[in-house]
Amino acid sequence: MSARRESRLRAFAAKVRGFLRGRKRDGEFNDEIQEHLQLLAEKFVAQGMSREEAAAAARRQFGNVTLLQEDRRALQGFLFFEALWQDLRLSLRIILKSPGFTATAVLTLALGIGANTTIFSWIHGVLLNPLPGAGEPHRIVELESLAPSGEWVPTS
Repeated sequence: MSARRESRLRAFAAKVRGFLRGRKRDGEFNDEIQEHLQLLAEKFVAQGMSREEAAAAARRQFGNVTLLQEDRRALQGFLFFEALWQDLRLSLRIILKSPGFTATAVLTLALGIGANTTIFSWIHGVLLNPLPGAGEPHRIVELESLAPSGEWVPTS
């Protein structure tokens, strides 16, 4: 197996582990960030800054914490599935919150789909399908019989 393929498999396995663990590791990551900020602030205090100045300088040097958290989530999870799960939960809450609207919407959709299916089936059966024997007109025959009055009448 090539090294590139192996690294892709490892990255995929890490994403699966991150997805299955959920938010359990977020606290550990946040603690680690706070520890780094604290170490930087202590370093600046040792250089002669006040505590407030050192904390502000440490935050500036460390960078955007929110961006780091978002990047970590993107690397460790499947954002599509997480967003889909959130959307499904929100939809379910809205459906349960307003059952009258839900029933009206479902009934409207059912009637619309039923009417559309009926109309299409009728159009397909009557207008779009060729009549039997239309491709072979020489095979079409008409049956008639002679009535007692002497007229030829169509026979079913």
